[in-house]
Amino acid sequence: MAWKRLGGRVGSGTGAVSLAFVALAVLVGLGWFSWCDRERSIDLIRCSYTKRRANGSGPMKQTKSVLGWWVGLVLVFTTIHPAVSQERETAKRSAPAEVGINVLEGAWVRPDGGYTIAIKAVGADGRLEAMYFNPNPLPFEKAQAVREGTTIRAAFELRAGGYGGSTYTLTYDPASDRLEGIYYQAVAQQKFDVYFTRLPDPTR
Repeated sequence: MAWKRLGGRVGSGTGAVSLAFVALAVLVGLGWFSWCDRERSIDLIRCSYTKRRANGSGPMKQTKSVLGWWVGLVLVFTTIHPAVSQERETAKRSAPAEVGINVLEGAWVRPDGGYTIAIKAVGADGRLEAMYFNPNPLPFEKAQAVREGTTIRAAFELRAGGYGGSTYTLTYDPASDRLEGIYYQAVAQQKFDVYFTRLPDPTR
């Protein structure tokens, strides 16, 4: 009985030792494979780094290349962006401002003779409430304004005072704030290039 008990104890101890040995062997094996994988990884990294250095494309050169690209992009942006902005601002300044047909209201004088067209009001249909001074006041037979796109035109016809149907065909120039066009003298049957400048408003 004693021998059997001793044998049972020995057998149990041997089994435990065997299990411990197997576990240790597994751990050692895993450690070995991990070490081998690490060594292979290190070798691959070294090989890759050596090839990059041999080809002149090491980490330092790649960093310089990336920095070069960024510096180039920054220089291009800082050069082009102000130029584009300046070009847009110039285009805005040079573009004619949108003006309404009521800009015709006021007194306009012809510098070559002192003749004056006084426009009191502009109707919704473009009819002008206007008078002509030479320097005596004369009514217009017709006075009409029209807007064609961004262009404002005004036409006047005179019959009173012996003008016999003489006409002004004028276009408003927003850049110079003038009325420019043709005066047709019906009695003499002649055409003249004329312009009118705006008289200051005495109420302002």
